[in-house]
Amino acid sequence: MGKTDIKERVFVGYRFVHGSFYDTPTPVYETRVNQCEAFTIHDTYREPVDRHGGLDPNQSQEWRDFDVRTTYRSLEDLSAGKNGSKSAADILGMRLTQFSAAMGPENAALPAGGLGNLQRRSATVSFYTVQSSEDASRLLSGGNPWPTASTRGQWGEGLYAWGSKAEAQAYLDTYLKRGVTNVSIVEFKIDGFKLGKLSQHTVIRGTDEATSFFDKYSRLYGEGLPHGFDYIKAPTANYGSEHFFSKGVFQLFKGSK
Repeated sequence: MGKTDIKERVFVGYRFVHGSFYDTPTPVYETRVNQCEAFTIHDTYREPVDRHGGLDPNQSQEWRDFDVRTTYRSLEDLSAGKNGSKSAADILGMRLTQFSAAMGPENAALPAGGLGNLQRRSATVSFYTVQSSEDASRLLSGGNPWPTASTRGQWGEGLYAWGSKAEAQAYLDTYLKRGVTNVSIVEFKIDGFKLGKLSQHTVIRGTDEATSFFDKYSRLYGEGLPHGFDYIKAPTANYGSEHFFSKGVFQLFKGSK
């Protein structure tokens, strides 16, 4: 019997195709031949969870065990302990747990002039979205009416933003170079504790799970099924990761131009 190559199509991100104004995210796949074998091991990470913000020396430090998956593409790499890819979703979950615990309500009970309350209030996370003046005004006024076209949001109705101002500026520059000037960056902030409580999913580029997620839940190129997440972080091929927040949690954000 002759050898049959095993081919798999793997999602690695999406590229924005420029339109007259609104850009359309287009998926980018790569075809892998005879690379579907993978070995995943589970490591236990014992990490501190700072429940008191590090402000009270009389409180003992709490530690928790976190499961972090590492995937190897070959048995040789696994044996040598090299070229392993740690699960970004597991790492993110671990860090969000630590952050949420540190910013928890118990901080408010700390002494030192209410320093715990001050720390919790200042723990905001910013996201940056590029919008026309009309859409910027809509978002700053609560978001309604939300655009319903699939080309305006492949994960559903809500806020689509970048994780840094530099990424937003790079995206804005593509409009400015095309002569589109009626656009600007709008910053939206959310309390870090509330951010950590959102139901969320991170799409990991180059994995079978990413391909399956895109094919099932993208309203543009998949079945468009309801995904049920408040927050989706997905990679793009020509910028950074795009952050989606469903309209159901948009009231948690405070926007400013």
